[in-house]
Amino acid sequence: MKSLNFTFPTDLAKYYNQVLTILKPIPPFNSLRKQEIFILGWLMYYYNKLKRTTNGEEAINSLLFGIHRVDIISKLIVDDEDGKGYEKAYTKFSNILVSLRKKGFILSVKNKDVLNKKFILNPDVHKIEFNFKF
Repeated sequence: MKSLNFTFPTDLAKYYNQVLTILKPIPPFNSLRKQEIFILGWLMYYYNKLKRTTNGEEAINSLLFGIHRVDIISKLIVDDEDGKGYEKAYTKFSNILVSLRKKGFILSVKNKDVLNKKFILNPDVHKIEFNFKF
């Protein structure tokens, strides 16, 4: 079987958004809007970063969805044309989290948000294969 290979220059911060964008046509990723991909990518980035330094899933998710991390990610989507950029960005971020919950990318476990492990990308895996059956 022949394979078609592509090499993408990337860094860890870009990796998640790049892979999610590549997966966009494939269910369930096809339901994600551009801003949802952006936020989900950053959540995955920080999840894997915290995983290297924090013990236990509960602690990782507590830090990931804690106010400090929410503040950092919200600032990535600030549009400060009218001076109310952060307030709008935080609201937008909160709405995106609601949408990601509805789509199953974020789960509620014991009334706490957690990323759905089924969809967390692993940057240590440098190969993604697509197998098409006819």
